[in-house]
Amino acid sequence: MGIVKNNQNLSGLVGNLVFVNTEGRLLVRSRPAKVKQTAKTKVAASQFGYASGADRVFRNHLLAEIKVHTDRSFAYRHRTVFVRMCERLPAERKPVFTFANGNPKALEGFNFCLESPWENRCNFFPEFDLDEAGNLSVNLPQLRMGTEIKNQKGVEKAVIDFWLISAVPPDPNKAEMNLLWNETVEIYPGTPHPPIHWEIPDCPQGHWLLMLASCRYEFKSPAKLSGSPDKIALPASAYLFGRKVN
Repeated sequence: MGIVKNNQNLSGLVGNLVFVNTEGRLLVRSRPAKVKQTAKTKVAASQFGYASGADRVFRNHLLAEIKVHTDRSFAYRHRTVFVRMCERLPAERKPVFTFANGNPKALEGFNFCLESPWENRCNFFPEFDLDEAGNLSVNLPQLRMGTEIKNQKGVEKAVIDFWLISAVPPDPNKAEMNLLWNETVEIYPGTPHPPIHWEIPDCPQGHWLLMLASCRYEFKSPAKLSGSPDKIALPASAYLFGRKVN
């Protein structure tokens, strides 16, 4: 049955045609045929469901700890990368998915918002060193507006927030996550920020270690820009570092 909405668009099923309204457009597609499930496709679906559930729990915990700007595609893009970390262990009946030995390095470079990618905002990358005792050192180079940080008209300063997260590889119904460390750096036009060295000791053994960063602008006269929201750049956020502490 197709339903005529207030905007005179159709929505629903008419014969073998499916009418869908999305982002102000009316799309028409053929009705999908029923797919017969085999034993292998059922196993694959259950495995993907396991990984997808673990990713959802992980994302919810992460965004509860850290406030970053995400886009509409964030969830499924994050799930895709997250599933790649999943180790498949052979079992008697079917492979078993586990994140216990997953490599969080796979998350490095992941952008939380594709409308404002980190690499388009920040022309630098911190150096990291994690020793066997679980001590992490971070080296940040000199930061200058217009060189390491992209400039924009009317900007008073760029603010970069860094977070270090400790995460236990999740099961679908639980995840443990802790904020270990947080620092903020402010860069002003015409004033280079000197290099920084940070030491974060005693990172938890057996945990994933994730460094995230978000770069946002603060403007001199936000009232003048309020009428042109498209001219205000969104924050750029990404995973910069991912390792497992052995």
